[in-house]
Amino acid sequence: MGNHPIKLSLIVLFVLTLISGCSSQPDDYCPSQYQADECAQARANDNTTINKHYEQRRWRSSKEQKKEPLELGIEAEIPILDGQVKIVGPTIEDGVNSLAMKIWMIENAKYTVDATYYIFDNDLAGYAFLGAMCNAVKRGVDVRLMVDSLGSADMRHEELKGLIRCGDEAGFIRGPDGKLTNKRARVQVMIFNAVSKIFVNINRRSHDKLLVIDGNSPQDAYVMTGGRNISLHYYGIDENGEKNKDTFQDLEIVIKNPEGSMEQLLKTHKRGKHGFPLTISKISELYLTLLYSHSGNKYLTAWLPYSGQQKKLQESLDEIKQGPLFSKSYANIEQELQQGYNPSKLRLAHEMANIVSWEVFEKYSDVQGRNPNSIVEILQELSSEKYNVKHIRLVSPYIFLANEEPEEKDGRYEELEGMRQWLADDPERTIEIITNSVMSSDNFMTQSIIDMEMVPRMLSDDPTFIDTWQDDLEVSEENPEFIASKDFQDAISNPRIKVYQLGKLDSDLIGGDETYGKLHAKYIVTNNVSFVGTTNLDYRSRFINNEMGYFMLGAGVNDELNQIFDNLKKRCYLWGEPDWLEMRKKMRDQEGMEGFSARSQRSVYSKLIFTGIKWQL
Repeated sequence: MGNHPIKLSLIVLFVLTLISGCSSQPDDYCPSQYQADECAQARANDNTTINKHYEQRRWRSSKEQKKEPLELGIEAEIPILDGQVKIVGPTIEDGVNSLAMKIWMIENAKYTVDATYYIFDNDLAGYAFLGAMCNAVKRGVDVRLMVDSLGSADMRHEELKGLIRCGDEAGFIRGPDGKLTNKRARVQVMIFNAVSKIFVNINRRSHDKLLVIDGNSPQDAYVMTGGRNISLHYYGIDENGEKNKDTFQDLEIVIKNPEGSMEQLLKTHKRGKHGFPLTISKISELYLTLLYSHSGNKYLTAWLPYSGQQKKLQESLDEIKQGPLFSKSYANIEQELQQGYNPSKLRLAHEMANIVSWEVFEKYSDVQGRNPNSIVEILQELSSEKYNVKHIRLVSPYIFLANEEPEEKDGRYEELEGMRQWLADDPERTIEIITNSVMSSDNFMTQSIIDMEMVPRMLSDDPTFIDTWQDDLEVSEENPEFIASKDFQDAISNPRIKVYQLGKLDSDLIGGDETYGKLHAKYIVTNNVSFVGTTNLDYRSRFINNEMGYFMLGAGVNDELNQIFDNLKKRCYLWGEPDWLEMRKKMRDQEGMEGFSARSQRSVYSKLIFTGIKWQL
């Protein structure tokens, strides 16, 4: 008898604990272990809108496909649509903000999260990103993720399988009215062009970096793309949450649909298959649906519980939020995402034809000619007189222009001649380029192509100048007579073409106190149209990879991109000027890989040409 009060107290405490634990849940909350028919709130709401979208987002095996999905993307008539664009620039602070934005968007998604990234590292940034996705599916958000088979190479992908098992606790999706529906959220994870699959051309990669939140909900949607992968190297912080001064200098855009009600959007936008307005966010989600469904992809499954990985996802999310730089940024992200947008007309472009064309090098002209949505094709169209492009400013870490070789003239080799002809057709036209130097490049092979071939051929059509520059150091770069010669001075003083390279003599790599990092941004801005996306405009981007991005028409976007260009230019030297030559000499004098790669540029270049490997870079 004496134990009854104690037992009663424990029962009361247990009941109170249950009550207090449930008090933070929505009134119509259904436990994750419930099936739809066990949850009265979900069973009662068979929402037509959600049902159609749910089926559209379902992964389909190649056996279910009547046609290769990428062919549909190639043939699609992608409309030009109104939107709002926010630039996320290349500074370290911008990098931290970029990761905070991605985490915040996922944590505040209402219906869907879609993402694809070329590099998805299993570091603090990657695990935190997945932790936010895990929490999203548990509260009823449908999640899809794709990573590239080589860019994110991993034999096991345990972190992704941990995300998949988060689906065991998935909540029910809510309808536009906010009520639970009878559709449970899913986690669908794909590996692009999986090397483990038979008959997959493993050299064709998805270089995409795209995040789409609530793409089918015009008022709630966010789209984010640019050069940043999911890796700490891009976000200005290290594993301890401290500032990483050597971070990649990159650039992205955040896109929202135009302001207005659904009724207004229905009046101003085309309608899709089910009567919804074709907004820029919806087009972006549909693009991902086609990419996810490519026949070479592997649908990732998880047979083990991966409970340790699930725990690590949440711990990493908690850890990154406690970091001094990230926590400060994250506290202001909601406000940051509500301001700083410029109205623009946008068109999504891609290079899906590269993936499904087997003879892309041999028949490059045919491949590009059959893809009206190609980034390269649209750029060529913009260069025509009707668009009145006078000035081109281009930022790319690895830009190449194929050189003219008449004996093999098949479309690959006309780019340099085309650029020269474009300039010759109008004396007002100019080209400015910002790219990497031997100080800032993360790929010494591509840098050798830029410094030994691309830039000298752009600046001069004199074969003697080019041959001398590519000769040994004593004959060329370290030869005062050659540097002072008219050929060299005429080339570097070309009034129509300017090439700038990141890095200066005050760099901490050569005894100074300034850190320049590595350039990774990819964008183009002209006097009227701009482009931000994933393409480096190198050979691999144009011939082999799938790439994507958005062409934009809007004065505000152009002004911001021009300002970022001017700021970057202040951190660069003009190719060929005395300080640039001195910087290269100091880099050649360094120990380690940086010094070796700077000293070896000419020998590396000759080997790339001899072997033909340059076309794979």
